[in-house]
Amino acid sequence: MIMRTRNLLLTASLLLTAALTVKAQVNEVAMPSGLYEHGSNAGGASAFEAVDTVSVGAVMPYWVTPDVDIAGTTSTFAWTIAPAALGSQTAGTPTNSATITFGTTPTLGTVSVIETSPASCGGSPTTIDVRSIAVPTAQFGTTSSTECLTIAARNAKVLTLTPTLSTACNNGYVQLVYTITDPVGAVSTPTTVWVPEATGTIVLPAGTFTSYGVWTVTITNVNDRISIKSSVPGTITAGTYTYTVSKTPETGKIFHRPNI
Repeated sequence: MIMRTRNLLLTASLLLTAALTVKAQVNEVAMPSGLYEHGSNAGGASAFEAVDTVSVGAVMPYWVTPDVDIAGTTSTFAWTIAPAALGSQTAGTPTNSATITFGTTPTLGTVSVIETSPASCGGSPTTIDVRSIAVPTAQFGTTSSTECLTIAARNAKVLTLTPTLSTACNNGYVQLVYTITDPVGAVSTPTTVWVPEATGTIVLPAGTFTSYGVWTVTITNVNDRISIKSSVPGTITAGTYTYTVSKTPETGKIFHRPNI
C-alpha cells in the first residue's frame, strides 16, 4: 500500500512537472540562433554600445521572451518600429519573433513590442533604441604609380598603400580584403586585414614583386563590425591600384680599341 501510494505521488509529480514545462514553452517561437539580450554587446565600449546598431538595408531578427505565466497558445505580439525611416517589420506578425528590414537612410529610432494575452490583457511595451548607419566605403585616392628599380631593389621593395576609408561606426577599424595580380595575370589568394579607419594601410612586403611589369592591387571587400553583423557589405569605388615596376638599366662596361 505504501509502495503504491509512493508510485502515485511520483506519477503526479512527473505530470505536474510536465505541465509546468508545457506552460513555460506554450507561447514560445524558437529564438533565432546568435541572439543575445539587449545590452550585452560584445563589440567594445563606445557610444554606439548603448543602442542596437545595424547597417542600412539590413534584414535582422528580433525576439522577445513571452510571459511564461500566461497559459494558452493565442498570446499575440505587436511590434512597432519608429520612425518609419528606420525600417519596417517584414515577418513574424503577430509572434514574439520578428524580422525587420531597415531603410536606406541612417536613422536613430526605437523598436517596441507588446504582448497581449488570450484574455485580451495588453502588457506594457518593451522598447530598445536602434540606430541604422551607413556601410563603410573604400577607394584608392591615387590609382597608379611607376618605379624604376634594380633587381635587388625590386626584390627588397616594400609598398605601402593608403586607401581612403570611411565608416559611420567609429569603432576604429575597417576590414579590407584584397588580391594582387602579377604581370602575367595570375591572381593571388585573397588577403584579409583589419586596418585603422583613419590611417589604414595595406603593406605589400619585400618579396612581393618577383618580376618586372604591371602589378595591380584590388580591394574586393570592405567591412566594419556592424556591416559584418548585418551581412551588408561595404561599398568599393576605385578599388584597383596599379603599380608598374620597370628595370633600372645597369650600364655596361665601355669597350674601345686596345692600345698598340
